[in-house]
Amino acid sequence: MLNGFTAEHDDKRFSPVGIDIGNRMAESLDQLGFTFLYHGTPLCMIIRNSAAPARRRPWRAPLLAGLVVALLGLAGAGARHAFFPGGEPAAAPADSLALYRAGIAELETWYRPGRVEAAIGHFQEALRASPHSAPSLAGLARAYWYRSKLAGRDPHSLEQSKAVAEQALRYDRHLAAAHLGFAFAAVELGELEAAATALAEAERLEPSARAAYGRGLLAGARGELEAAGAAYHEALARQESAEVWNALGYLELRRQHLAEAEDAFRRAIALAPDAIFGHRNLATVLFTRGDASAAAAELQRAIEIEPQASLYTNLGTLLFYQGLYAEAESAFRHAIDQAGDGVGTNTALLWANLGDCYRQLPGRAEDARLAFRRAVQLIEGEAAAKSGDADLRSRLGLYLAKAGEGDAARPELAAALAGDGGQPGIRLRAALAYEALGDRAAALAALGGAFAAGLPATAVAGEPELAALRADPAFHRLAAASPVRP
Repeated sequence: MLNGFTAEHDDKRFSPVGIDIGNRMAESLDQLGFTFLYHGTPLCMIIRNSAAPARRRPWRAPLLAGLVVALLGLAGAGARHAFFPGGEPAAAPADSLALYRAGIAELETWYRPGRVEAAIGHFQEALRASPHSAPSLAGLARAYWYRSKLAGRDPHSLEQSKAVAEQALRYDRHLAAAHLGFAFAAVELGELEAAATALAEAERLEPSARAAYGRGLLAGARGELEAAGAAYHEALARQESAEVWNALGYLELRRQHLAEAEDAFRRAIALAPDAIFGHRNLATVLFTRGDASAAAAELQRAIEIEPQASLYTNLGTLLFYQGLYAEAESAFRHAIDQAGDGVGTNTALLWANLGDCYRQLPGRAEDARLAFRRAVQLIEGEAAAKSGDADLRSRLGLYLAKAGEGDAARPELAAALAGDGGQPGIRLRAALAYEALGDRAAALAALGGAFAAGLPATAVAGEPELAALRADPAFHRLAAASPVRP
């Protein structure tokens, strides 16, 4: 299967921490944000272009900027008053500084239900009271980034985050938070050079924990795992947070450093015991180590806190590897259709897990192909933007292979193996893909590379799609030569 448990930044079928939660896109006027149009023009385009004609019409940029911020305010709780004729009159502007601080306070516990949306509302109200406030714009950019994180990397929210951060920088290029807001969105959008420039400027202005965290995210997107780990450790030395411990734990999990990953996730739980991510990530490590009962217990702790889509896909993974495919299919479908207010529909991993389950059920081959086709559609843009991320490209290659698109899968797999940095998980994923394509020789070569990189031979024992390969004498010769004891 090896889409698997989801982790903080997702790997395999089990998903660690933050693939991130609830989408809620366009469910209500309060949540539409920059989808408002001004005379048929998207508001984000007005933001991007508002400074351009300032030399010819000095009144135009501030006027448009004021209009943008006013409409931003209307996108929040005040929309029902001022946007529609006949509504109640708009309330008098509140204290913008108090509202800004209230928004920042909400983001301190961004992982709790409703906190990000509450923060967005506070920042929007602050901007109604003080339309040129760069700190409030930077706070709003950060909130939109968390909204994307909770929605499984929602591109719309990322574009919002970037656009608002750009507006903050127009008002104040000396504000570190504005550079960070831009950088975090740019990393996720694959604009890595622009992100690097912004992070360097933020670090110059204020060497904060968040600046170091951003450098870790950037290094991870580039596939520079050693640099990412060093940046995360620097961030934690400046200020501990569950968010960074989870990021570091996921990084160690990618490198198959299970003891280090477990320690990081337990530290995240100690700092934020009411967040699902540490529990979910710890379950991933326990599952990877072969302790299914302990993994199930951690998942139940997380579900008790908040029933999210990624938790149900992890539960489905446990059932899958017990051979309970019908029950696993039910859990995977619950993750997509019900859990987390629809977040599953945005996450490639969940569709891939469902597709793997269909591949084990009689008469569901076409359902499996379509599930993997949807997983491809959801991940291919990110993989193209982050072409140096071997982990992403290996997942895309696997999904393409299982969707029956071998010609498209092979270049992705070759690129992933060429830049994998010795990650055994990427090599195992390539082995699964080649086996699905019917290329036994390539599958064995990739699997041998995974063993050489530290993957124990027992790690493939429960993988149903490698059952035929495990009967091949060449597999037994590879397992016997593996340098890692089970």
